[in-house]
Amino acid sequence: IVILIKAETCWTDFPNVGFSVKPNRRLSKNGRWQHSDKQLLRRFPEVELLTCQEGSWYYLGTYAVTTKETLSVHEFQTLPQEARQELVAQAGHKTHHAQLWAMFQAGQLSGTRFTLERVSFN
Repeated sequence: IVILIKAETCWTDFPNVGFSVKPNRRLSKNGRWQHSDKQLLRRFPEVELLTCQEGSWYYLGTYAVTTKETLSVHEFQTLPQEARQELVAQAGHKTHHAQLWAMFQAGQLSGTRFTLERVSFN
């Protein structure tokens, strides 16, 4: 399974260890909540990661999803701005972003932090 990573992925030791944050629920355009149990990082123990930087594509390797932890309000607030914006964007339609941002800040909506460890490079 190949995943294109965006700003929701942060690195603690690039390219060996990082984490990706994903919303636990998604608010659809018509205002209905959907669970996020179909996200690839929730379903597969290993994934291939790709990224696009300044118009060029890069293969990063095979990564094991080693831990899955609920993101606290404090952890949300300390994420880089781009990661927070991407998490909110993935949590729902753009018409709901202000509401979703406030919900993350208040702890009414949370995400999952997936730790990614590089296991190979093909």
